Amino acid sequence: MKIADNELRDLFRIESGEQLLALDRGLLELEKDPDNRPLLEEVFRQIHSLKGGVRMLLLPDMEAIAHRFESVLGAARKGELHLTSEILDPLFRALDALRKLAHEAVTGEPAAVTVPEVLAQLVLPATTPTSPEGPLPEQAAERIGTAEPGESVSDAGVRVEIVGEPAALSEQPIGSPSDDRFPSGPQPTAFLQSVSGPGPRASGTGAQTEPTEAGLPAADVGGFRIETIRVSTDKLDGLMPLVGELGVTKNRLAHRLTAIEEIIGVWENLQRTRRALQATLNEIGRKSENGWTRAVLEHHAQEQKLFAELGKSLDAVRIMTYEDGSRLESIAGNLEDGIRSIRLLPMGTLFDLFPRMVRDLARGKGKEARLLTLGEETPADKRVIEEIKDPLMHMIRNAIDHGIESPDEREAAGKPRMGSIELKAYQTSAKVVVELKDDGRGIDIEAVKSTALKTRVRTAAELEAMTPDELYALILVSGFSTSTFVSDVSGRGIGLDVVRVNVERLKGKIQIQSVPGRGSTFRLELPVTMATVRALVVAVAGHKYAIPLEYVEAIRLVSDPDIFPMQGHETIVRDSVPLSVVRLVDLLELQERFESERGPEEVPEQKAHAVACVVIASGSERVGLLVDELVDELEIVLKPLNALLRRVRNVAGSTILGTGEVCIVLAAQGLLKSAQKRSPAAPRTAEKEEVKRTRVILMAEDSLTTRTQMKRILEGAGYEVVAAVDGLDAINKIPTRPFDALVTDVMMPNMDGLTLTQKLRENPKYKELPIILVTTLSSDEDRRRGLQAGASAYITKPAFDQKVFLDTLRRLT
Repeated sequence: MKIADNELRDLFRIESGEQLLALDRGLLELEKDPDNRPLLEEVFRQIHSLKGGVRMLLLPDMEAIAHRFESVLGAARKGELHLTSEILDPLFRALDALRKLAHEAVTGEPAAVTVPEVLAQLVLPATTPTSPEGPLPEQAAERIGTAEPGESVSDAGVRVEIVGEPAALSEQPIGSPSDDRFPSGPQPTAFLQSVSGPGPRASGTGAQTEPTEAGLPAADVGGFRIETIRVSTDKLDGLMPLVGELGVTKNRLAHRLTAIEEIIGVWENLQRTRRALQATLNEIGRKSENGWTRAVLEHHAQEQKLFAELGKSLDAVRIMTYEDGSRLESIAGNLEDGIRSIRLLPMGTLFDLFPRMVRDLARGKGKEARLLTLGEETPADKRVIEEIKDPLMHMIRNAIDHGIESPDEREAAGKPRMGSIELKAYQTSAKVVVELKDDGRGIDIEAVKSTALKTRVRTAAELEAMTPDELYALILVSGFSTSTFVSDVSGRGIGLDVVRVNVERLKGKIQIQSVPGRGSTFRLELPVTMATVRALVVAVAGHKYAIPLEYVEAIRLVSDPDIFPMQGHETIVRDSVPLSVVRLVDLLELQERFESERGPEEVPEQKAHAVACVVIASGSERVGLLVDELVDELEIVLKPLNALLRRVRNVAGSTILGTGEVCIVLAAQGLLKSAQKRSPAAPRTAEKEEVKRTRVILMAEDSLTTRTQMKRILEGAGYEVVAAVDGLDAINKIPTRPFDALVTDVMMPNMDGLTLTQKLRENPKYKELPIILVTTLSSDEDRRRGLQAGASAYITKPAFDQKVFLDTLRRLT
């Protein structure tokens, strides 16, 4: 059910989001400290407020769940329930249901929530037939509706004072004491007064307010002031490009000032020429006085006056333009700083989403983990916070899935049974840094090398030359996974590449560090703001290009003798370390045009001079770009490319320079990749032959229908398939020829898939054979049994995805 009123819908979206987040945090804290009474009271207040709000908006499903939720917490307040994990788990599930229903109320998208099932899980003690704060809302309404003047009724910490006649009160359908639809927020002062709130109280002994004609006390509206307003983030997003354009206009004005200075320079030269001419004319006039000479001298004198006035006007325009430029620079700077500060949000806005996620993921994996957050107050741009949600989510999932060990493993290694994940944010002079650190098993560098060779990401020679940081960075490659067990939800190399893609989109950097047995650290360096970009403008082939300054590590001059070949790359030595360099004109494929414009006769002279080398870096990767000229360093507004041009290599967008020229902004990440691809890397002959060989798969499946379907899928993907009707048949067939993988069902007669897998793993010959279990058994316990048996991958038939299956098979073989 979608809320029809636009204003109420927007208010509900904001308020319910805050309440649900507060409930999430509160339940997590109560799980750690169930005897924390103040916290329990606060959580109870939040659910009570939410219940009142959804009742007012006529959202019965949310009201029913919130009411039962409130009742469970009420029982805990009375000491009838102890908030153990078994009690809290259904509350968490109810909270998820409330979140889905709230989304439905805002968007109209069906929530797919079965309310009776949610309610059935929220079990109450047999001694709690009513609501936690006494009678149920209907009973409370009856009681309040018949209350006598002066009687007080307490509901969720709100004091209700009856000041009118009972009959008058019963005629108030909204805002009256009998109405529980306003449990939070401003209340009509005639009926509700906070116990600690300001203002006179209408009671038998307190001072009475003056009644109005309607029998209600007069309200004091003096000093009315709106302290805050809600502004749509879309409006702020729309302002940022305009502020950026203002900065461009400021730069253009600076160029206009330069043009004025040049004009004044020309005027001064003309003025000197005219003075010389005046002196010559005066000399002629002294020697020959006649009418023509006098006329020329008078005419020249008039011109000189006009010329002097022109000079004064030019000088005045210059002064005013300088003043306007300074004023514009100040206003633009203050406006930009102001809007940026409005867009800045604390990182805690994002960090609050993850404690519940860590709890649920760890429990689902049979592990114990806690999340520690530091630097929640660190400010960052709204868009930065939005864009790094998915990367952080995948990093946390990876830490729990692959980093944190099981409690028994940790205990055996001398670690606490509960793993620790630390999420920290802090700000440097120009960056926001987000670190995710775990105390798990760390990254197995040998496993990384093995996977890189198997997936042909790098050759053995390249791996030997790489530093540990460069090797760790390989796990960010799409499809790369060191997991020895693949399921339909984990280990398929999907996840950390999302981190890399999103961070690159934000023009940020990612670094990975790890110590075997002690844990790993992922460090994201992100821009504080996304509105403008500092860029280095360079000239290549007669055109200007901008390189984002955050990727520029150094600039130096390089002469031709400094460049030497090394492993197929042009190389220089920088800080005693070889550095590959590439001519930007070649990288952008402008060489042919460049040569046609400059002419072949200019080539020797071009090579004889030193050229500028711009060193760009991202993580552990770096390359030197040889350019023709360093033009300027500017603050630019990055304009995205048209949809038709978004796939153009090495281009991030465009900008307009102060001169009015359109300047292409280069994508540093793309330049690094393009530079790597230029290196000659001839594949080995053995690898070529291996690719051409048809892979042979042994498939064990007792169902004829499934066996036929799987055979068609595999053969359609280019595999040769040998079928076995059960595990025993597969045991007999596997020695007959070399197989590249085994695909097997679990539930089979004679010998099931788990037993088949165990027996093969006992034979050293089949220790590395990829074994994929394809089965209808889909619980976490079934997956654990598959892992313990020695399976390489576990794919469930109910969620069978042909692409996932074939991708998994290709990766393993």
